[in-house]
Amino acid sequence: MKIRVLYTILLCSLIIVSCKSDVQTNVKQTPIPPLQNQLVNWSVMNDKGWNDMSFPIWFSKSLIDSLGISQIEMKHISFNFTDSLMSYTDTVPHTSFQFSFKKNGQIKKLVIAEMVDGIEIANYFFSYNKDLDSLGYSAPAISSNIKYRKKGVVALLSTFQELEQFQRKVFLEKDSSHISYIDKNSSDNIHHYYITDSDYWNVSFIDNTYAPEGKNVFYFGTPKKYTSAFTLENLVEKTTLEKRSYYSNDVLKKQIFYAGQFMTQRHFHYDTIGQCVSFYDSLKTNTNEFLHLEKGKISYHNNLPKYVAYYNEEDTLNTTPIKQIAFKYTYWSD
Repeated sequence: MKIRVLYTILLCSLIIVSCKSDVQTNVKQTPIPPLQNQLVNWSVMNDKGWNDMSFPIWFSKSLIDSLGISQIEMKHISFNFTDSLMSYTDTVPHTSFQFSFKKNGQIKKLVIAEMVDGIEIANYFFSYNKDLDSLGYSAPAISSNIKYRKKGVVALLSTFQELEQFQRKVFLEKDSSHISYIDKNSSDNIHHYYITDSDYWNVSFIDNTYAPEGKNVFYFGTPKKYTSAFTLENLVEKTTLEKRSYYSNDVLKKQIFYAGQFMTQRHFHYDTIGQCVSFYDSLKTNTNEFLHLEKGKISYHNNLPKYVAYYNEEDTLNTTPIKQIAFKYTYWSD
């Protein structure tokens, strides 16, 4: 009897160990996507990136040059729904970006048009007279044309307020540990400090060196690649604005955008050759309570992004987009 009980216990132990082994071997690690030079810089294809006008690194300069692209038009389209049916009468763009390039691939000009019911109500012009430096920096000249508005002091003040949405960072100084800029479009003269030396990636260094007051923005990294952006006051009052994480080969893995009590986590997905094919945006509270999910699916034509279609989580078959970004290319040979 004792031998039978001992045998049963031994057999059960072997089964448990075997099951654990199976579970461990079935856990799959996310493969590291190959690092590939892509036309679109997906790290800045978001509201924050579209408003940072002094770092116009939305597209790859080398690919713009080699492909002979002279212009890219990017239209943002929202779809309206009535009784679960798409209303195609309301699918006109609400914002249009027109990027013009020099023959060497450097950006020359950007025109942003805001529209209501297909009618342009405002145009913003950004002219880049100097080529981008190694960090992707070039401060543009900015002008605007606000339509259907009476002229006068009030209108002028309104124009200044509207231009504040666009950051125009002007270079201040650079040393072995940091690079600094000042946002000339900000009424508060907000400074942006990029801490380039990882030995100083701590709030104590920032507090001792810059005496932060809660308005200036600090970044751990360079303008092209940083891991976090935040404001700081009194050493302990840290407000995170953005976080980024990368694979070991520097491919962008995830971004987190913070706004008040909420955060949006964007996870990127790549194909076998390293091309970004989708991203998922998870809206959560700052206590990590899940609220909503949107899926961004990227479609390509001739290896160039054609459009990005966004779908709600419930749309498992991806049949009804809620919004879309469409790309149109013009070539020097056209």
